[in-house]
Amino acid sequence: MQAELYKTRLFLYFFHRQACDFSTYFLCFLYGGTVHYTSINSRLISSEATQIAISERGFRYGDGVFETILLRSGLPYLWDGHMARLQAGLTALRLPPVDTVRLWQDSAALIAKNQIEDGILRLCISRGQGGQGYLPAGKSTPLIVIECLPGSEETGGITLWLSQICLAPASCRPTQAKTMQGLPYTLARLEASEAGADDALMCALDGTVAEAASGNVFWVQDGRLYAPVLATGCLPGTTRAAIMRFSPLPIQEVSLEPEALEQADEVFMTNAGRGIVPVLGLQPLGYRWEVGPVTQKLQAEREEDIRNDVARFRSSLV
Repeated sequence: MQAELYKTRLFLYFFHRQACDFSTYFLCFLYGGTVHYTSINSRLISSEATQIAISERGFRYGDGVFETILLRSGLPYLWDGHMARLQAGLTALRLPPVDTVRLWQDSAALIAKNQIEDGILRLCISRGQGGQGYLPAGKSTPLIVIECLPGSEETGGITLWLSQICLAPASCRPTQAKTMQGLPYTLARLEASEAGADDALMCALDGTVAEAASGNVFWVQDGRLYAPVLATGCLPGTTRAAIMRFSPLPIQEVSLEPEALEQADEVFMTNAGRGIVPVLGLQPLGYRWEVGPVTQKLQAEREEDIRNDVARFRSSLV
């Protein structure tokens, strides 16, 4: 009797999964779309049929880390830098290190399956299931989710809003990691949107400039490039590190209040997916800037760096 019940449940489970996949394919056929896939623990699943347990700790508590990586010609830009930060984040959350070779193999399979050339590769690793409270219960199996997303690089400029939401210091959170707990950034973006701005400028608890809600910030003044020090709690962005490597201007990391930006010649924000984005204004302070030659030069330098880094990564696969 138990065996028959087990067989029935197994049949219903696979019937349900096949029905979900069939409905996905049928709707795509009917409306002329294509099936999009997500990788979950090395398994390719149609995104519409993807399921994650409600007891999963990334869903419940934001207990995990993620990376967003630019794709060009189906290959990643700054893969090594992203992997170093990912491993540092896993260590900070007391999670086991990930096999980056296997991670790329799974990513490559997903990229090929979705036929993606240019876009964003998003890697999420959470602690998995276990525990009804904040304390994880026992040893769990991490959940690894990989997605391919559309690109969103921008050539125009944005306006920032000086947010009232401050960043917690390194003593309160692992600032070296991109954790799933992004509530301060969400609140800052909502605040900026309600004020009619595109993004938010966030400060440390002492009132010094830290970063934008969506990326790092730089400004140009008197032939020098300035960036907030990491001690402000800003993320050590991969694009931030790249700019510090190929910038034609000397760079100084500083701890200054937002009023210092009034004297800036140019301001821009950096983000792995969106690139180098000119900042045209800061509200409600009323500061305004133009898209300047340094920003344009750095945008060109980044494009060259993307070509070189992607070519290097391609050669490492041979």
